[in-house]
Amino acid sequence: TTPLDFTAQVDYSAADESLATVYPLNDSYWTGSCTSSSKSQTSLVKAYPPTENGWMKFDVSGIPDGSVINSVVFHGFVNANNFPYWSITPVTNDPITTSPSVLYPDINAEANAGYYLHRNETGTIANDWISYTLGGSVNANLQAALVQNWFAIGLVDTDNGTYFISFEGWNQ
Repeated sequence: TTPLDFTAQVDYSAADESLATVYPLNDSYWTGSCTSSSKSQTSLVKAYPPTENGWMKFDVSGIPDGSVINSVVFHGFVNANNFPYWSITPVTNDPITTSPSVLYPDINAEANAGYYLHRNETGTIANDWISYTLGGSVNANLQAALVQNWFAIGLVDTDNGTYFISFEGWNQ
């Protein structure tokens, strides 16, 4: 497969660039899932309540430091779901190097407020590509993250019940 299963289109202002498509690297844990005690997936991004959440870490090194971020559009391939109530959340810790006991609460912290996207689906959605413009503090957070050359987002199912959503990762 290709890294195109997760992308984000970033509209930014800099010298001569204005649009970038960023991806996770093709390596373990650039996308994945975890519980509070273990990393459960090296690629697949799952939001399975009440104990498993996912993340995506994007390589943003192609966007010049100091660029002004105007908008971020998330593109992801849903591979399984059941009436998901879900959020895309800020992640401040590096998912590759951070322990699950720190990463899991980092992903959950803004699940119900402070998220980049929150969706209460009215039914099972098609297992296919979806695209959403992210909101909240995503532009400022991505702009601040440019100096570290990566930006991460979390995926949480917010109903704490039997509903879920799962996305393809870099290795699916």
